[in-house]
Amino acid sequence: MKPSELEKQLAALSINKLAQLLADEASINTALRKTLELAIAQSDPKQLSKTLKRQIQSIKRSRRFIDWREAGEFTQGLYQLVTCIEQDLLPQDAQSAGDLLELMLQLDGHLCERMDDSGGDLRLLFDEIMAAWGKAWVHTETRDSNALAEKLFRHLANNEYGLKDDLVHHFKVALGNTGLEKLEGLITDNRDQFNDYALPGILEDIADAFDDVDKYIAIATNKRELNEKTVCEIATRLIDKWRSEEAIQWLLYKPNDISQPDSDTRCDLARAIPSERYKLLLKAYDAETLLEEAQTLRWRLFETTLGQDYYLSLIKHQSADQAAILKQQALDFALEQYTGSLSTLLSFLVDVNALDRASQVVLERHESLDPNNYCDYRPLSKTLANTGYYLAACILRRTLVDGTLGRALSTHYRYAVSDLKLASRYAGQVTDWQSFPTQAEYMINLKETHGRKKAFWTKLETEK
Repeated sequence: MKPSELEKQLAALSINKLAQLLADEASINTALRKTLELAIAQSDPKQLSKTLKRQIQSIKRSRRFIDWREAGEFTQGLYQLVTCIEQDLLPQDAQSAGDLLELMLQLDGHLCERMDDSGGDLRLLFDEIMAAWGKAWVHTETRDSNALAEKLFRHLANNEYGLKDDLVHHFKVALGNTGLEKLEGLITDNRDQFNDYALPGILEDIADAFDDVDKYIAIATNKRELNEKTVCEIATRLIDKWRSEEAIQWLLYKPNDISQPDSDTRCDLARAIPSERYKLLLKAYDAETLLEEAQTLRWRLFETTLGQDYYLSLIKHQSADQAAILKQQALDFALEQYTGSLSTLLSFLVDVNALDRASQVVLERHESLDPNNYCDYRPLSKTLANTGYYLAACILRRTLVDGTLGRALSTHYRYAVSDLKLASRYAGQVTDWQSFPTQAEYMINLKETHGRKKAFWTKLETEK
């Protein structure tokens, strides 16, 4: 029965009948009982707070191990508690909501020890808890920023499982500058309570909460090794602050040099630079209107990836005459110099509507076609056939048939039959087979090579 039909039929039942059905089911279904308890208590914030606290404490007392099969459903029950606190209790009593969310946050060690979290559900759950707790503190009338800073300090110092890493991010509004200064002081005065990995991250979060890029850079560059991720994080913040010129210096800077960037430590753009750095560098060049540098970098990216977005961006920043020249240069490079994936090359040719060239590549490099790449070759074959390039379309389908039969993938035979039927259909439109066997010759060779795969031939016969 569809849910809509069930709802309609339930609506026809009397209230007493529905109440009896729910009570009977709740007596044997713990999850339903807890849901009903929360629903009943929603109209009274004090009762709702007591009910929620009782359920949270019940989780804390439990010692039963939650294996991976139960972890998803168990976590959903915790999400339900967070949602109820945030949506039902917080608007009525922000103080009680905050207390309950803190109680849930204190379950971090208990849950990590009694639950198989191989799916990573707990990190997402605790992010929701922290976000809701920060919101509760913003709505608390008697908010003491210094007391909150001390409370967060204790949580950050007691963060053995790393689930509270983003506390500062979620509390920057509730703390305000006064609370942030207090928290920063507590942390710097008690560095010995944090490990070398956690401390810089917390201080960086505080710098971000202050919206202080220079403070963030000072902390980030004080690490023993300045890695690629950190360089990109610094550049992102500088670009957001309209300091793109400084961002460019960082992005051209080799990540394993700790000193301030200068011309002697710049990366060679002719070499591969990680894609995130490329994207940020393009953004910074555009912000500084360094068009020549930006176009040079776009071309490097295009050479590496044949990416349609980089190609279009190259064309966009040129006059009509220059764009026409650049289009031809890009096409020539792709056909003559690109050494990457054949599928990438074919996708690019289709994207720029160079279907004649795509057909030519298929025919000239058919021995290099990947018989497993059905995701690209099937739509490409259809596109080529629809535009009159029947021979290339037929060869692509034959490649897929050969791949399936060559690996004896019996579960894929129905796809091979479909590919073969389409190859035969396209073959009927071919007028010049060049050096390729006709479809009749291909079928003879196919029968000789794979004649013993009776399941395939039977399927082909039955689907004629």
